[in-house]
Amino acid sequence: MTRDETMPEHAPDATLLDVVEGLHREVQAVAFALDTPGTRAAKPLRHTLLERLEDHLLPRLRELSRPAIVVVAGSTGAGKSTIVNSLLGDEVSKASVLRPTTREPVLVTHPEDAELAAGLDLGEALRVEHDGVPRGIALLDAPDLDSLMSSNRETAVRLLAAADLGLFVTTAARYGDALPWRVLTDAKERGASVAMVLNRVSDEKLAEVRTDLVSRLREHGLASSALFVVPDAGAHEGLLPAESVEPIARWLRRVAGADQARTVILRTLRGALDALVEQTAALVAEVEAQTDDAAALRAAVVDAVPSGLGDLADATVDGTLSTGAVEAAWLAAVDAEPGILRPVAGRFRRPRRAALARRAELLGAVATRVRETLVTQVLAAARTSSETIGSQLGEQDDRLPGGAALHAAVQADGALAAWRDTTVRSEVSAWLRGVADAVGDLAPGVLQAADRGLTREGLVAVATAAAVGVAGAERVLAGVAGAAAGELVDAARADLVALGRHVVEGEAGPYTERLDVTALAPEAVTGLRLRLAELRRQVRSR
Repeated sequence: MTRDETMPEHAPDATLLDVVEGLHREVQAVAFALDTPGTRAAKPLRHTLLERLEDHLLPRLRELSRPAIVVVAGSTGAGKSTIVNSLLGDEVSKASVLRPTTREPVLVTHPEDAELAAGLDLGEALRVEHDGVPRGIALLDAPDLDSLMSSNRETAVRLLAAADLGLFVTTAARYGDALPWRVLTDAKERGASVAMVLNRVSDEKLAEVRTDLVSRLREHGLASSALFVVPDAGAHEGLLPAESVEPIARWLRRVAGADQARTVILRTLRGALDALVEQTAALVAEVEAQTDDAAALRAAVVDAVPSGLGDLADATVDGTLSTGAVEAAWLAAVDAEPGILRPVAGRFRRPRRAALARRAELLGAVATRVRETLVTQVLAAARTSSETIGSQLGEQDDRLPGGAALHAAVQADGALAAWRDTTVRSEVSAWLRGVADAVGDLAPGVLQAADRGLTREGLVAVATAAAVGVAGAERVLAGVAGAAAGELVDAARADLVALGRHVVEGEAGPYTERLDVTALAPEAVTGLRLRLAELRRQVRSR
C-alpha cells in the first residue's frame, strides 16, 4: 500500500489559516506600555498566546497531514524513557543509569512517516525512525519538567504546547506533586487530549493510589482522560515486560492510522481554537483596559497642569511680582540717584554723562533682580504643577492604575528638571528682549525726551520694573511715554502670563510623550478585536 493511500495529504483550511496568521501578527504587535496590575497579568497571557500559536496552531494548520505528536512528559525519574523504549521493544531513548534525566528530546516516527515528520519544528530533537511506532503518530520523549537545567524545563513546556496528545508519566510517590497537575490543567485549557501513566505501583498501594488519582483527575476536569497503571517491576535495567505496557500500546494503535490520527489532530485543534478564542478575548479586554487607563492618566495630567499658573498669573496681573528683591533694588537705586524719578520731557537740564552712567548702572541692578525674580517665580509655578501631577498620579494609584509607575519613570529620567531650568531661563530672557523691543518701538519723540534723563538701556530697565509692578517705575515710564506706557506694561504682563502658561504646560510633556504612543491609542485594539471576531465566526462554523 502506498503512502498516499494510507496517509493522504490534507490541504490546510486557507481561511482559518489566514485568520490565525492575522491574529498572530496582531498579538505580536500588542505592547503594554503602562505598568499596572492588569498589564503585569496580561504580559504572560500574551506570551502564552504567542507560544501556542507558534508551537502548535500555526504549524498544525499549515500541514494537517503530518503525524500526530504524542509528547511523553513527566518529572525526573518517572520513567518516561523506559516507557517509550518498552512500547517500541527497543532502546531508542537512553534511560536509567546512562541517562538519569532526559537532556534532549527524542522524536521517534515510523520510517514511512519520516518524510512527513521532517517539517515538524521541534528544535534540536534527536530524530529516530522505528517501525514499532504506529503509522500516523510520532512519539516525542521530552526533557524532564523539573530538570535542574532551566533550558530543559523550558524545552519540555514548549514541546507540550506543540503536542496533539500528551502522555504524562508519574509515579505513586510523585503523582500528588503540584507540577503534574499544573501541566495537565494547562493542557486542558488549550484543548489538548491527555492521558496519564501511573508508573511503578506496588500491588499493596494500587487500589488506594488509583482511587485517589481518579478523584484528582475528576477535580481537575480530566475525568475522561485515559489512565494507565504500570506495576512496579523492582530494580532492573532495560525494558519492561511487554504486558506491562500493552494497554498503552493498544491506546496508541487506536489513535494511530491516517483517519484516526487526523481525528485526534482535529479534536485537539478544535479544543485549541476554543481556548484561543477565550484567551484572545481576555487579551482584548486587557488591551482595552490599558487604553482606558492611559486616557484617564492623560486627563489627570492635563487637569493638574494649570495648578501652578494661578499664583503667577495673579501676581503678574495685580503687579505684586515686584515685592521683595525687585522693590528693594528700585528703592536703593532711587536713594542713590534721585534723579531717576525725573526723566520727563520738560525744562530739566540734561544730566551729566557721569550721572547717566550711574543711573544706568543702578537700573541695571534692578533689571538683574527682575530677571532673578521672574526665573524664581516661574520655576516655582512649574514645580507646583509638577507636584500636583505627582500627587494626582502617585497618591491615587487605586483610581488611576499605572499613575505611580508613570510618575516614577518621569522623575527617574531627570530630563524634566533639566528642561525646566533651561526653558525658564530662556523664556525669561526672551521676555526681557521683548520688553526692550517694545521700548525701541516707542515714538522717536518719546525716546528723545527720555534721553534727557535716561539712557536707552536705563529706560528698558524702568519698563521691565514697571511691568512687574514697581509703582515708581510705572510713574517714570508714564512720565516719559504717556498713554503708550500703559499699553507697553499691559502687553508685557500678558506676555509674562503666556510665558508662565507655556512653561507649566511643558510639565505635562514627559507624561504625554509616554502616553501618546501607538500601544496606548484607542485604535490599538481594533485589529485584535477584528481578528477575534473572525476567529469566533470560524470556530462557530465548525
